[in-house]
Amino acid sequence: MEAMNGKSEWTQSNMNQVKRLSGLISDLITLARMEEASEMNESVNEEIDLSTQLGEIASSFRPVIEQQGKKLEIDIDDGIRIKGSPKSMHELISILLDNAAKYCDDGGTVRVELRQQRKQASIVISNSYKEGDNVDHSRFFERFYREDSSHNSEKSGYGIGLSMAESIVNLHKGKITADHSNGITYFRVLI
Repeated sequence: MEAMNGKSEWTQSNMNQVKRLSGLISDLITLARMEEASEMNESVNEEIDLSTQLGEIASSFRPVIEQQGKKLEIDIDDGIRIKGSPKSMHELISILLDNAAKYCDDGGTVRVELRQQRKQASIVISNSYKEGDNVDHSRFFERFYREDSSHNSEKSGYGIGLSMAESIVNLHKGKITADHSNGITYFRVLI
């Protein structure tokens, strides 16, 4: 269309929608592959230095978070190792950090913590969110869930990232939860 009629607002809008749908399709394919791997009990046995990986990924988010006028706090215990898939863990951490940055209050804080809890690693990624008391956090892991005003189409995304995060945690035989208290939303992962 642009070759014949030139670039216009209409063609640019169509290109943006094509990019958005391509991203959604890619995410759905990734999610389907993770669920298939989980159903087939695909092993995730590579040793991961989770302390280092989480620290590096969190640090890579710092410029984006600070550019938005928010603060990033990182509190990671050293030497925490798990068995898993490094690529999947990278995806999990990125999803949770992206979500925390996206839905953090203006001027708020995103916090990343990692602790050893018995034989498991405990990851807690939290963000300031004053309006979180009125949100059903139990539904955050449903595909396409975007009920409250902070999870609507004004924010980029498709409502599928947290569903992908849950699939990654399930693949690693872990547990993920979301809750809110005292103006802070928490995502907790035991893996």
